[in-house]
Amino acid sequence: PANIVTCVRIVFIPVFMIVSALSHTSVAGTDWSTFDGPLAAAAFILYVILSCTDKVDGYLARSRNEITDFGKFLDPIADKLTQVTLVVCLISRHRQLCYVLALQIVKELTMAGAGLLVLKRTKQVYSAILPGKICTVCLDISLLLLFLFPQMPEPAVWLLTLLCCCAIIVSLGLYLAYYHALLGRHTAGQPALQQRLAALLDVLDGTEEGDGGGDGHRQEQA
Repeated sequence: PANIVTCVRIVFIPVFMIVSALSHTSVAGTDWSTFDGPLAAAAFILYVILSCTDKVDGYLARSRNEITDFGKFLDPIADKLTQVTLVVCLISRHRQLCYVLALQIVKELTMAGAGLLVLKRTKQVYSAILPGKICTVCLDISLLLLFLFPQMPEPAVWLLTLLCCCAIIVSLGLYLAYYHALLGRHTAGQPALQQRLAALLDVLDGTEEGDGGGDGHRQEQA
């Protein structure tokens, strides 16, 4: 059931994209766009549902003891597809979000490569750490504000864009440090600094040393 919920989330992403695109229509020859209230409300509710079901499939997986490597792999893909879809829908009105999209692509490609290296070395799929979850919340709130207020002043748009970019960069940096620490655990004679880093990131992750990096959580690398 948990993986089915995740698959349903992915199936409904194109529906959200269509409804979101229809809710804002550009006016020819101007920088303005028409705003369809009911459609925008429907798109907003659909995005919130898609985001909340991320918690639902994680809860189902833990409560029914159905945590699988496939679920840990698929769940963050659904998260990223949902976020990137909203960014793409907003770029036509806020060109600044091109920076957010570019950083997201770089982050996900980098983390995919690092994650594969960790998987190869440790034979485990690890869960999200707290900074990644905070990044997801920052992006969701910022993007939804931009969606709900299409005529937001330019300085406010730049501020939210900067917040998103900073959240992505910090999250990526901490994830790379986390992966480095995980690799160090599986290397004999790891330096004391790396041990301290691993202990610190265990605190951020809310897990204990040697418990597999929080396998009780679904992976949501954000």
